[in-house]
Amino acid sequence: MVRAAGMTWHEVFGIAAPPQRQSNLAADVIRECLQRPDLVTEWEYSFLISLRGFCRLSHKQRQVLSRIADKVRRETYHAA
Repeated sequence: MVRAAGMTWHEVFGIAAPPQRQSNLAADVIRECLQRPDLVTEWEYSFLISLRGFCRLSHKQRQVLSRIADKVRRETYHAA
């Protein structure tokens, strides 16, 4: 019945749903960057490690992750 109504049990009882885990995309990008520690600074590496502990990334965290990923991809491309 709940599904047929297009609702979740959290919505039925009016409680907040638990936070969702990071999207697979973010987790994949983090993993990609961590596989190239030679291309990131010590601060960037620590930042990437810390992101794995978050259920959701803030807008600012996503921006920083994007900059690091762009840098790693650019350096990987030029090295090939």
